[in-house]
Amino acid sequence: MNTDNNNTQQSTQSIADYLAQLLKDRKQLAAFPNVFNHVERLLDE
Repeated sequence: MNTDNNNTQQSTQSIADYLAQLLKDRKQLAAFPNVFNHVERLLDE
């Protein structure tokens, strides 16, 4: 059971890291408004 709990924690951490990176990318993209419309839309979703 401990292995399942560890895998869940790693999965949750991976998702959190991924979402944090998306937010960071979105902030960097703000320097180029209306240049990457499709990327902006995908990040917003």
